[in-house]
Amino acid sequence: MNKKTILLIIITVSIALIGSILLQMYWIRLTLKEQERQFDREVNQALATIVDEIDKREQTFLDRYAEYPREESEKILRDHTKKSIIERLGNRKGLLQLDSSLKKAVHKLGERKEHSERREYHYGIYSERDSGIVVIDNSFTVSHISGNMSSSGVKSGLYTTPYTANLFQVEERINERLIVRKEGSLFLYLPYRKQIIWASLLPAAIGSLLFTILILACFAYTIYVIQRQKKVSDMKNDFINNMTHEFKTPIATISLATDSINNPSIISNQDKVLRFTKIISQENKRMLGQVEKVLQMAQLDKKDLQLNISEINIHDLLNSIAEHVNLQIKGKKGKLQMTLGATHPVIQGDMTHISNILYNLLDNANKYTPDSPEIKVTTRSINHGIEINIEDNGIGISRENQKYIFEKFYRVSTGNLHDVKGFGLGLSYVKVMVDAHQGNIQVKSAIGKGSIFSLYFPLKQNKN
Repeated sequence: MNKKTILLIIITVSIALIGSILLQMYWIRLTLKEQERQFDREVNQALATIVDEIDKREQTFLDRYAEYPREESEKILRDHTKKSIIERLGNRKGLLQLDSSLKKAVHKLGERKEHSERREYHYGIYSERDSGIVVIDNSFTVSHISGNMSSSGVKSGLYTTPYTANLFQVEERINERLIVRKEGSLFLYLPYRKQIIWASLLPAAIGSLLFTILILACFAYTIYVIQRQKKVSDMKNDFINNMTHEFKTPIATISLATDSINNPSIISNQDKVLRFTKIISQENKRMLGQVEKVLQMAQLDKKDLQLNISEINIHDLLNSIAEHVNLQIKGKKGKLQMTLGATHPVIQGDMTHISNILYNLLDNANKYTPDSPEIKVTTRSINHGIEINIEDNGIGISRENQKYIFEKFYRVSTGNLHDVKGFGLGLSYVKVMVDAHQGNIQVKSAIGKGSIFSLYFPLKQNKN
């Protein structure tokens, strides 16, 4: 899968996810508005029912005088309509009845919404005659009236409530116009209104959010896996190409040497035959070495690793390896500087693997320095162990590549250094073996400024 295909998938799925999220938000918003309208309808219906009860009580009171003489009955009606709104409600008794009815209605709303514990509410009665609120929460108010709004009404939030109902409403036709006259208004304020409405949507909203997060996480992980697999595929192809090259060269050399030996003019010359057989032997060992590297990494992947622990003098080992590497370094007109300052250079480890670790790092320092390599090796004792630093002035490693250099088959691009061949197993092997020896390895590098590999090995291996 190429980069364009991956990018197309990312863009397509991203657009689909954004569209899905926006669509969910749209439906949640519509549902919220519908819930608000439904809730408001129920509260207004409850208020209308309470007002009807008040009107029925008043009508029952007036029905007592229906059989009185007409003049007396009309006088009683006129006198009654001139009474204050509190008197028409029935003073304290009527107020208690109103309070009881409102409490039942509010509690019923709470129970239906499964939030009966949230029963806080405020109500008030506004008098048209007094131009202010005369009752707040079952109490008569005598607060100062300023304009059309009393301070106590403002404090209780009654002027901001969407729930009002007309009290003692009368329709009159004057000059063929229908006029609605009212004595007052009943206000109901529910501080928990938003919470109740949202509570009904909360499970769906939370579920939608969680599923969206889950989809985003899965999408991100899928992209990560795709990128990872692409990188592994690229490394695998590089490995196959490198392996083909590494095997093709010795095979071609062996084939050429064999053909030469079979030549009648060569086979009779013992010196030439010995020279060609030596070449065949060297190339054969070279192929066996490459095969051994691959098999060794396969064993490490299976965790089939057993260390032959013995005491190793790191300084002696470094001096021994330096003798072999120094020949190659001098061949490039470079130099190797050793500063072995560790006071306790003897550690416990596997001699073969520790040797391979140090040789690989020194060989890399030489190979990845185009001209006149200057390699510095220093040691010091630290934290019940030894630290080994191998510094070069080579091409360096970018910060991005430093994340992957210890991965199997990964090879840093060397630009024009096409002569640097390999399987991408060296540093992977180094990392695995350092970990197996309970140590650690770190790298500091910058492009064009060289690299420093820092190794740490404990003096003694923990057998647990």
